[in-house]
Amino acid sequence: SLPEQTMDTAPAGTRALLRMDVPAVRRSIFYQKLVVEAGRDSGHRALVERCGFDPLDQLEDLVIFVAGDSAELERTGVIGRGPFEHERVAECLRQAAAESESTLERTEVEELPAVKIGRGEGVMAFIGRRGLAWGQRETVVSVIRAVRGEGGRASEDELLNRLYNTIGRDREVVIVSHIPEPWIPALRQLAQSRGEDVARMAEPFFATKAIGLGARVSVGLAIGALFSMRDAESAEILTRTLRAELETLMAQPIINMSPIGPALRRINVNQSGVDVNIAFDLHQERVENLFSLAERFGVTGGGPGAPPPPPGPLVGPGGTFSPTSPTPPASL
Repeated sequence: SLPEQTMDTAPAGTRALLRMDVPAVRRSIFYQKLVVEAGRDSGHRALVERCGFDPLDQLEDLVIFVAGDSAELERTGVIGRGPFEHERVAECLRQAAAESESTLERTEVEELPAVKIGRGEGVMAFIGRRGLAWGQRETVVSVIRAVRGEGGRASEDELLNRLYNTIGRDREVVIVSHIPEPWIPALRQLAQSRGEDVARMAEPFFATKAIGLGARVSVGLAIGALFSMRDAESAEILTRTLRAELETLMAQPIINMSPIGPALRRINVNQSGVDVNIAFDLHQERVENLFSLAERFGVTGGGPGAPPPPPGPLVGPGGTFSPTSPTPPASL
C-alpha cells in the first residue's frame, strides 16, 4: 500500500511535485466557477456517461511529479490514492480504448496488476487496493520501488521535503519545486520581453533555489508561498521588493476601494534566514465578491451563456489519449 507521507510515494530524483486533495478541490467555488459553470468538464462528463460511474469519486489524493537532473525534467508520473474498484476502472479504460480504436492489455509491473493502453510504454499499475501509479514503465517501476522501500524516495531531498512539510500543513493543494539554475537566463529573458516593469519586479525572484506553494480552497481561500533563496541577502531583497509593490498597489484609490483592496491588505510577507514567506487568508464571502467582480469584466469565461468547449484529449505521462477521436494514440 502507499505510504501515508506523500513525499515517500514519489521516487528519488523528483524535482517538482503537486499534491491535490481531489474531493476538497471539486467542492470548492474555484472548481464550480472555473470548470463546471464554464463548461470545461465536458471530457469528465463524457467519461462518466461512458463508464456508468464517476472515477473521480474513487480518487482522494492525486500526486503528479516530474523527475530528472537539474536541467532536464525527463520523467512525469501520476500517483493516485483512494478506494479503487480495480475491475470497474479497468473496464472503463477498456471501453475508452475500444472507442478510440486503441488497445488495452492486462499486464504486470514488478509483480503488481497493471494495464497497458496503446502501443507505447505507458502503464497504470495498481498498488494495493488504494493506490495506483501511471506513467512510462520505467517511471512506474521507480514509484513501486520507492513505495516498497527498495528505491530512493523524494523525501530524501532535504530541501524539497522541508518545503513540503512546512507549506503543506492543512493545505489541499501543494506544489513544491526546485528552480534549476540553467532555467534562470530563459526566465529572465521572458520577463524582459514583457516590459521593463515586469523585468524589474521579476529580478529578485531569480535568486530562488526552490519554491513551495500551498492552498486551502474548499472554504474561502488560504494561500502560502515559501521561497527558499540562495542566501539571506537575496531573501531580504525579495522581501523588501514585495512589500514595496504591495504598498504601491494599496496607494491607488481605485484598487484600495475595490473588492481587491481587502484581499491585498491581508497579504503578509515575512523573512526568516534564507526563506521568504507570503501568506493570506480570505473568507468565503470575499472570494465570492472577487468572482463577481471577475465575471463582471468577463475574466472567468463562465456564466450560463458560455458554450462548453468540445471534449479534449486526455493527456497523461504516457502520452495523449482521446476518448472521442477515431485516431489511435501513439501511446498513453
